Amino acid sequence: MIFPKSKEHVFLETCERDGASTRKISAEIYPCSKNTCSFDFGRGFTLLELIISLAIFAFMTAFLLAKYGTFNQSVILTDLAYDTALAIQNAQASALDVQGATASGAPSTILYNNVYGIHFTAPSNNFIYFVNPANSTSTPSQTFIASGLGASSNLGIYTMKAGDTVSQMCIISACAGGGTSVLALDVSFQRPNPDATIIGTVSGVNATSTYADITISGNDGSTRDVIIRGTGEISVSN
Repeated sequence: MIFPKSKEHVFLETCERDGASTRKISAEIYPCSKNTCSFDFGRGFTLLELIISLAIFAFMTAFLLAKYGTFNQSVILTDLAYDTALAIQNAQASALDVQGATASGAPSTILYNNVYGIHFTAPSNNFIYFVNPANSTSTPSQTFIASGLGASSNLGIYTMKAGDTVSQMCIISACAGGGTSVLALDVSFQRPNPDATIIGTVSGVNATSTYADITISGNDGSTRDVIIRGTGEISVSN
């Protein structure tokens, strides 16, 4: 094969050098000597292209890192709201499953018609899972806890991580919709009904409701709402 003296783009079907064969290639052929031939398979990045590529990569990395913290906090807060809703649902299940509890003042007596519920205060970073052996949903938990039933009534305290709090609670309607703000709230259940008894305390006065809105705030100011309805339905809203 005769190689052109000037540089041009051609296909080489076969190029034999010292008995060796080369596969079909696309290359730019430069003038060749008798036994040598050089090929230019394309050039690399220029310095300007490299700088632009690095700048784009750095910008995207910084953007993703900045968004990661916000995304992470959003996921944590959503999980916390669902954990709160699950705690309320567990109280509902305990009441319906006829879970026994020791009667006040009678350690050997087991009661099965107990009231199970969750007691909230705002602002606070915890809430209390309680049982009321007095079999009365009309008495807020803070009343019988203060009267000496705390040791047997308090089944557990759920504590939120630093920065997350129950920031506001409302009854009658959502806090964003003009609901009545309360400082203490009990959501309780008693068999055989799955319905929730909702009692809010405003300035020492107890008020019943068929709706409660618990607002949970994160350390970045974002919020999630746990909604409880008198029918026993529990949901989480963004």
